[in-house]
Amino acid sequence: SSGINAEYGQNKNHYQELYKAEQEYTKQLKDELLEAKKNIASLDSLNETMKNTVEEFKDSHREEKTGRTLATKELNETRLMLENEIKTRSHIGTRITNLERENQDLANELHNEQKKVKKSQQARKISEASVEALQQNLTDLHK
Repeated sequence: SSGINAEYGQNKNHYQELYKAEQEYTKQLKDELLEAKKNIASLDSLNETMKNTVEEFKDSHREEKTGRTLATKELNETRLMLENEIKTRSHIGTRITNLERENQDLANELHNEQKKVKKSQQARKISEASVEALQQNLTDLHK
């Protein structure tokens, strides 16, 4: 009976040590589980933050792309306006050149006509002088 008691005492101590080891292992597993849950929560939070950041980047990219599209459209419109302005100025320049040429031609024609008028006036004076001289001669002859 004492051998059984000794064996029982040893088994009891052994089981108590096993029980204590199991409790420590269980506590360690619970602590690790708690730490893992904290890590999961932290990773979930980080994941949510990353999703938000990605969405912000996408929004920013869309806005930038829209801005770039608008800037390109404005640039093209400005380029077309500039090309039209250049064409208009070129057309106006050509028109001015033609009008200046016509003006010069008219000025030359006017100058030539003025010369003709002067010659005509001189010829008239000469003719009038001749007529006067002839009238004087006629008058002298009639006397």
